[in-house]
Amino acid sequence: AIDGVRVASGKDFDGETGELVSGLKDGTDVVHLGEETARKLFDANSDGATWMVTSVESRSRSNTGPVPFITSTLQQDSNQRLGLSVSDTMRAAQMLYEEGYISYMRTDSTHFSNDALDAGKAAVTEGFGANYLAEEDPNAKASRRKNKKKGKQDGNKNAQEAHEAIRPSIQEGGRFLVPREVPAHYKAKSGGAMLPDRALKLYELIYSQTTASFMKDQVLDQTSVVIDRTDGDVISTFRASGSVV
Repeated sequence: AIDGVRVASGKDFDGETGELVSGLKDGTDVVHLGEETARKLFDANSDGATWMVTSVESRSRSNTGPVPFITSTLQQDSNQRLGLSVSDTMRAAQMLYEEGYISYMRTDSTHFSNDALDAGKAAVTEGFGANYLAEEDPNAKASRRKNKKKGKQDGNKNAQEAHEAIRPSIQEGGRFLVPREVPAHYKAKSGGAMLPDRALKLYELIYSQTTASFMKDQVLDQTSVVIDRTDGDVISTFRASGSVV
């Protein structure tokens, strides 16, 4: 902000003309910075300019852990995070399922079997430590969320619990394979063949989502700082924020 008026951002400009959108007045509603003024404002060595931290605020907030994958959310995350199309995702998932690395990939249930609950808890405890394990397992969390939805009856509860969320398959010893173990495991069982890269990446995505659903909520310490820069009669206000897990 400059003298209490915020600096215009992208949303304040017309996409066709590049001018301020109708109804916004330069200098009153927003400040439209030209190149010369902007360079001067960002020049910390300008004669007579002083900088002062006027506000530091810290607070904590938590991010609720993710729910396990169902078919639609797997497809969405695979596209956003791996760049795979729906068809490529499902082909890779089909291969992982047929090779015994994941549960059935066509499901709308976020439920875990008791064996899967045990394997998920073990994966978090062994991979991160028992202090990262949530007090509630994913099934309990899902049940609590549903109970908060007033007036909505879950008539398909029994049908849904007959299926499971998309998760790693339970291997010998009642555990999930850690992603780094999968290539060698597949090579040994297939007589030397290599697991396709997109299948391995999809397994890593499923494994990460599954284990994250067993973990405590993420707690972030957020700090916001406000700094005023005074140059003659002009006061420019800068804001910065950051988070630490």
